[in-house]
Amino acid sequence: MGTNTILKRMAADGKFLEKLVNIVEEVYRSSPGTEILRNYKITNVDGAKREFDLIITSQINGYTITIAIECKQYSKKVSVDKIEAFYGKCQGIPQIDKKIFVAENGFQQGALDTAKRCGIELYTFAEIGQRLRETLQVNRVKPVFKRFEILSVGCECDGELPEIPLEDVTVFHSVNGRDTYNYYELLIETARPEAAILNYTALFNHFKDHQTSQKVNFKALLTGIYFIYNDTRIYVRQIECNAVIDIELSDMHLIENTYMAVNQDEPKATTLSFDLDNKVTGSIVMDKDEKLHFFDTTGNEINKLEVMLEYDTASGQFKKPARP
Repeated sequence: MGTNTILKRMAADGKFLEKLVNIVEEVYRSSPGTEILRNYKITNVDGAKREFDLIITSQINGYTITIAIECKQYSKKVSVDKIEAFYGKCQGIPQIDKKIFVAENGFQQGALDTAKRCGIELYTFAEIGQRLRETLQVNRVKPVFKRFEILSVGCECDGELPEIPLEDVTVFHSVNGRDTYNYYELLIETARPEAAILNYTALFNHFKDHQTSQKVNFKALLTGIYFIYNDTRIYVRQIECNAVIDIELSDMHLIENTYMAVNQDEPKATTLSFDLDNKVTGSIVMDKDEKLHFFDTTGNEINKLEVMLEYDTASGQFKKPARP
């Protein structure tokens, strides 16, 4: 699937804009008592349930404050009738204290005038160029195992251990007598539980030196494995090797948007959203203070991610980020 196809699919998703607004409001959540509710229904004065794209509730000095947000992802500017419909829906629910309307491509003049008269704040969440992407240099990074390079084999046997060229040993046996291995099969079997650590180490080293081929030292500790040499059973206790892991870099399918109040120059936030093979989606949010926030938005879920490590280019070390 090409980049343009995926970007169009993301943009055509009616919930995409709602998710973006949701995660930005999550970034600015200032109180643990604040709730952000998506596709939430409230009963109006006539007893009918009305659904809102987003409802934010918070406690201030013992009072509950309710904000209703409407999101419209149209290819054209929002017309006045959409503003009037949103205003009418809110009028039937007295507990709504603030009304916000967000549109991807702005508002017609009649909509601007009506919103001002009705006390509705207007925001745009327009797609922009690649400013944040170029600043962050976002790429998809994938570790791919290639091969093992054997460095040494630690053995023991009854009597004096002879010098044995590695190439003279081609078959290993298990003491249970049921399994035989070659070097590759033996190393794969022992490295499998450590695969995640090997891949992470390769990625960390890549972030440090930017080399796309990494050698990660690995020691396979073995029990019950032996080979036969000159009619002598020789037990293998350890195989030291390098796992050669290539780092594949590829472009990601990205949409960059800016969230801004109408008639204001400074954006409330800039978002960078991505789609990985139509399986995983996420967003990076840069707030007004240029601080980055990371979200997993796969499916209908929104989960804020915690940064576990940061790479300090000055010291060449990974460190835990400072907590507020």
